[in-house]
Amino acid sequence: MDSTLKGLIEVLEDELELHKDLYEKAVSKREAIVSVNMDRLGSILGEEMEIIARVAEAEARRLELVEDLKAKLGIEKPKVRLSDIIERIDGPFRGRLAYLKEELTAIVKEVKKMCAHNAELLRYSTEHIDGFIRLIARSAQKNFGYSESGAERRTDGAVLVDRTA
Repeated sequence: MDSTLKGLIEVLEDELELHKDLYEKAVSKREAIVSVNMDRLGSILGEEMEIIARVAEAEARRLELVEDLKAKLGIEKPKVRLSDIIERIDGPFRGRLAYLKEELTAIVKEVKKMCAHNAELLRYSTEHIDGFIRLIARSAQKNFGYSESGAERRTDGAVLVDRTA
């Protein structure tokens, strides 16, 4: 059972580092959103997807180890939580697992908070862009167009954007 607990600790340490990386990417993403750097944002999203794939792999390993520990510890719950394992073990593994559980819970909460903040920034930016496009479209409708014969027709007022075909 010690080797399974060691394996679980290693996987949780990996997951903790991966979630810290996700948090760093979320901070970088916020900076890219604020500075309207779409190239950087695209790059960050690609990096984020790679990290998420690694988290999924680690999570699959974690679930296998938890199932193994579930049998070894005689846990009969259908869904085993880390706290269920921590309650049933003693020694240094218990303290390390409790620490990792606390750290993972905290970083996941921070990642979720940062992602929610980024989503709000993106929503605000989208609304701003949409409003600007509507302003341009209204101005163009009032001031620019074509006659039935296809000739360019302008009316009084300034055109914000000069369109060419």
